[in-house]
Amino acid sequence: MRTGATGRLFTAARDSMDYAEVGTSASYSYGPAQLTAGVDFAPSQDAIGGSNLYLYANANAGVPGTPFTLVAGLGHTSGTTTDPVRVQRLRPSGSYTNWHLGAEHRRGLLTLAVDYLGTDIGRAGFAGSYADLAHAGDRILGRIRYDF
Repeated sequence: MRTGATGRLFTAARDSMDYAEVGTSASYSYGPAQLTAGVDFAPSQDAIGGSNLYLYANANAGVPGTPFTLVAGLGHTSGTTTDPVRVQRLRPSGSYTNWHLGAEHRRGLLTLAVDYLGTDIGRAGFAGSYADLAHAGDRILGRIRYDF
């Protein structure tokens, strides 16, 4: 189980951009598989134009006898709106769902991974100074991690 609070500080911002959120998650392992479900909540704040609630579930499973792990996740963001322009910082185009599927290859301290990730954020609609909808949509992402 994980519980925490996070403060997002933007020291060089022209406007008030700082906000805080709290979150909790729980994990369950069964053999080579691990399931995690969690929630992150940012209460209503001027900097984010309302509140934000993110519910998510993640899974990963090692492939027995190989250095590969399969990963997947699904999340949904919603919340209240008090400022329709600032709320775009965390929810462009309103509430949305995001997902990812991927594979990791671990060799010693090095992990190489590739993920397919996406959202259902639409490319059309209002985009103010806090959102650029041209970058919404599905992507392939490569990752490299070195643990020490």
